[in-house]
Amino acid sequence: MLHLKKITEPVNETMESDFYVPIKVKFGNWNYSQEHPFYLEVGHTCLLELGFEKQTGAIGKIVLVSLKKIIVRKKTKNSNEIIEKKGLPQFSTKKWNNNDYYLKESRDFNLYLEDKSVVIELIPHNITSKIVNGRFAFGFDKDNLLCTIEFRNMTADELNLLDERYGSCKQLV
Repeated sequence: MLHLKKITEPVNETMESDFYVPIKVKFGNWNYSQEHPFYLEVGHTCLLELGFEKQTGAIGKIVLVSLKKIIVRKKTKNSNEIIEKKGLPQFSTKKWNNNDYYLKESRDFNLYLEDKSVVIELIPHNITSKIVNGRFAFGFDKDNLLCTIEFRNMTADELNLLDERYGSCKQLV
């Protein structure tokens, strides 16, 4: 589980999609070849990889490698009690050490398709706040644990690639 440490200024982001890796996002101008990032892999029958700057804990990369199913649901209404702040989250990196750059959490996550958004639910807790960086929102619970990652305003091309790759895995709710 990832604990929010700090919120920094928003940064630019780039999102790439192809048939094999439907979602790949990079935040800022971080050079991965010069500094070895910390990585967290989440998944048992599906796989999500998150990359963090070693010094700050800032999220630098999100890669959806594989998933078991896409749950299609109507867009959930935003509660007035969910606080949204603009910025980029930085996470505590106490779990990692300098010799081990990868951590693995062997638990699955849910992926929801809501209209033109994709929501990855890492932990099924109530969201009390969101940090928004461009098209991306990071949802946190009352204890500041990362629970969701939301990709907002996905283009038709991005949604089509996701559908081509995982369309047969859709479940309607």
